[in-house]
Amino acid sequence: MKLSKSREKYLLQKYFNTKNDKNIPTHLSQFGMRSGDTTDEDLYFVTQYVTEIDRLSIGDSFVTIHGLQYLKKLKKVIYLDLRGVALKDDSLDCILHFAELEYLDIKDSEVTAAGILKILVSFPKLETLRIDIPIEEEAHLNSWKKKFINSELLINLK
Repeated sequence: MKLSKSREKYLLQKYFNTKNDKNIPTHLSQFGMRSGDTTDEDLYFVTQYVTEIDRLSIGDSFVTIHGLQYLKKLKKVIYLDLRGVALKDDSLDCILHFAELEYLDIKDSEVTAAGILKILVSFPKLETLRIDIPIEEEAHLNSWKKKFINSELLINLK
């Protein structure tokens, strides 16, 4: 993705309150908000500078499956809200490197039981996982709860 100079200046002002790219932090305590106006372009821009975000909330935003790929540039995220984002099993690679992840909300995504197991195995520090699963996959719940006792699984059957 290539941004025009004027767009880049606008985004520098919007996210970092500056007119140039000097002294931009590599760590943010928070970025985005659920049901906010965050787009793929916003994620692209921020991940050009920032490598760590404690609390990343892009659930129910304008971020697409393509935009999620920019998350690969981040080294650390602790809280991740992807509710309502078109996340699927084959796109989980964009988040599976967040070794410090403690909270993940992927309600209203297209992640299956196989993807959920991959998430649970990949995040040993995960404290809370919010998900929806089809009612026909309900049988997995008990084994997950027994195997991943340190994670609170907030599961809706759909």
